[in-house]
Amino acid sequence: AHIGFWWKQYNNWGIFPAEIFQLPPQNPEGIDNFTVPLIFITTMILFLAMGVFALEPVRRKCFELFYYTHLFAAWTTLPVTLWHAAAGWEYMLPGLTVWLIDRVLRASRSNARVRILSAKTTAQADNDQVNRHADPARSLELKFVVDAGALQAARPGQYVFINVPELSIFEWHPFTLSHCAGVEEGRDNGGNYLSLHIKSMGAGTWTDRLFEHVVTHVTPEGMMPEGAMTLAVDGPCGAPFDWSGHTDVILVGGGIGVTPVACIYDAVKRERVQRTVDQMDTSMIGERKLRAVWALREEPLLWTDLRIQLSGLKPDADNDSTSIIGSEPAFPDHSASIHLTRRCAPELIKAYQEPAAYRPGERPPHLTCGRPDVAAILEEELCDTTMDEKRILPGRNPIVFVCGPEPLVQAAMSWCDARGVAVHRETFLL
Repeated sequence: AHIGFWWKQYNNWGIFPAEIFQLPPQNPEGIDNFTVPLIFITTMILFLAMGVFALEPVRRKCFELFYYTHLFAAWTTLPVTLWHAAAGWEYMLPGLTVWLIDRVLRASRSNARVRILSAKTTAQADNDQVNRHADPARSLELKFVVDAGALQAARPGQYVFINVPELSIFEWHPFTLSHCAGVEEGRDNGGNYLSLHIKSMGAGTWTDRLFEHVVTHVTPEGMMPEGAMTLAVDGPCGAPFDWSGHTDVILVGGGIGVTPVACIYDAVKRERVQRTVDQMDTSMIGERKLRAVWALREEPLLWTDLRIQLSGLKPDADNDSTSIIGSEPAFPDHSASIHLTRRCAPELIKAYQEPAAYRPGERPPHLTCGRPDVAAILEEELCDTTMDEKRILPGRNPIVFVCGPEPLVQAAMSWCDARGVAVHRETFLL
């Protein structure tokens, strides 16, 4: 608005647009304030950085370019603004104060001690170190503990930024939490136990270099030797997924987009089962659906704890004890299904359905070949199937959470929009 009004004034003076776009900049006739053309140029650079470099294709493929051009433009504009208008600090002080407080808090959190509990990769799962470059899944699982008090308690649906100085001291990348147990008894001595599942996004990317670094240094037992990898964590960030007030929760994930699905599924199940046991009230069993759907192309991701979380049992539970979640057969309204769309064989399904593949008390998720029919699944779980016109069951207030490739997301959102069902679309890629 400020620039626009001055352009109008320049036009009234008869000096627009010939002189204001000159390089090197020159003062309009009758004006000796050299900061006027200077602030115009720096502001245009700021608009360019905030507009063009923030476009989705640029931001996704060249995040560092997007990030550092924003910083450069901002820190160029701020001193020029003060030079141009001495009273400009009054307008900038509130925003800069909030930014400075945020940076101090984030720096403090990211300097907390992080202990890596385990690191596993799909290359380990396949036991094939030689041909790991041909693995289309190329994913890794990181479990770690952050010192107690350094981070706020993480909740399902949130994400953290991580930095690995061995790869780059300047690059921070966001990843959704796949598990956020808070205080894990007997494991972390009061720290925050978190886990991430990260997929390589292609040769030369930061995620691919992280995959290679882990494969190179991890032991066969999934342990990282002392000093082999340093992990800095900042977060948790983002609004957690809120399922309160909803009777039914349906979670749909595709590929690595299952990370928030597994975390939310595990948390909702624990909350509902624990509430039922604490209140000794089984009247609501079967009245509130919790369903997770996971579609994936390649089998190697099945080795991760994501499969264990979808079965409902704590990943680190003792083999000779069953957690409260392990009493799952008494809760038929909780279920999960895994749909393998490629390289699916009957013997593979049989192997993952064998009781020996799970700990006592686990009911394995249903594993099947082929793409999931999202509309049919939602209709089965949420609608009155006895009527010709499928309508949402009376008295129900369901919510659908979806994260994954665009076709999967659109299938879920189209069904929900047509029936007025609440739907949350999670960002699959930044």
